[in-house]
Amino acid sequence: MECQKNDIRAKIRAISSVFHIALLILIVLSVVLGGMQLFAHFWSFMGWSGEVVEIIERRPHERPPIIHNLTIPDFFHIGETNVFLYAIHDMGGAGFRASFRTVFLIITIFTAERMFNLLKRGEVPFSEGVTSWFKLFTISFFIWNLGTNLSMAITSIVILAISFIFDYGRLLQEESDTTL
Repeated sequence: MECQKNDIRAKIRAISSVFHIALLILIVLSVVLGGMQLFAHFWSFMGWSGEVVEIIERRPHERPPIIHNLTIPDFFHIGETNVFLYAIHDMGGAGFRASFRTVFLIITIFTAERMFNLLKRGEVPFSEGVTSWFKLFTISFFIWNLGTNLSMAITSIVILAISFIFDYGRLLQEESDTTL
């Protein structure tokens, strides 16, 4: 029985290590791309010179599509490639709502990274640290998905319910440990 527990713990640590590294990379990319997005909004707001780009934001539930005109700095170009257009497209649009979603995407990835970091270091899934980060992850995931579509909202609510189940499991584990 103890051997099985150690095998499972080793698997959790190995998987968590991979997720932890991947999430760290995603955090860096999201911060860079989100920074470019916010910087372009500021650049446009200040009315500074640069290339005026029209970004069409298509949403399935809204007709017609929303068109944003942003003035982006010339240094967002690398050769003939406009780095900003790739970044803004991947981050979900150009408006304030997209900036809001970018911030919550970074928060969501950060909370997941913290949770997997604890698991990587050997914390059990029902520990207080893991369950609290899991709850924060689900709340930020829900806020990040607000306004996208109904299926993502339902998915967020289901994950939130699972986080409360993990918290209840943590309480049962603590009760079991104090009884023994």
